[in-house]
Amino acid sequence: MGSPARQDELLGGAGDYRIRAPSTEDAGDIRLSPLLGSDTLGAMKLHVGCAMWTYAPWQGRYLPHSLSPRDRLRAYATWCNAVEGNTTFYATPAPGTVKSWAEQTTPDFRFILKLPRPITHERRLADVADPLRAFLAAIEPLGQRAHARLREGRSPTVFIHTPDNVGALELARRFHDDVRAQVPEVEPLSEPIPSGPPTLF
Repeated sequence: MGSPARQDELLGGAGDYRIRAPSTEDAGDIRLSPLLGSDTLGAMKLHVGCAMWTYAPWQGRYLPHSLSPRDRLRAYATWCNAVEGNTTFYATPAPGTVKSWAEQTTPDFRFILKLPRPITHERRLADVADPLRAFLAAIEPLGQRAHARLREGRSPTVFIHTPDNVGALELARRFHDDVRAQVPEVEPLSEPIPSGPPTLF
């Protein structure tokens, strides 16, 4: 692993930038090496997002209340510029669905999609050329927006629908702003669409 001094050097040493993850104590520090300081970088894009774009408690609080399912991603994309796609693990999406996702997002939006279960868990990456080809063809309308994920690391390890998660959109934006405060070259997120006044129905 190397000496402590060498490890410190690899982590950026005393001059590193640290940003505390805003949600939990166990999330740790984000360290950005001094090599990535403002004198060596131009504009950068930081993609932040949640594990979904449709969460009922967000409607009326962050997103307009009466959104059709087809418009929810578009509204979510004004808060965050990335989303984790869990549904692709369970089924390859239909071409029309993927086309709709592309139409609702800008080219710099990112979908972090799970590879389908038959590829990763049933076939265990053996003899997967055909299902992988089918999956890549299905997500092709996303173009540069699509990023497939084989494995994941996440904190917390499981997203549980609790009242605490109601604020996830705000938390993602706050995290992005905290990074920008340390690294001003990170481009700002767009302004979210107004949610409108709360309604009873």
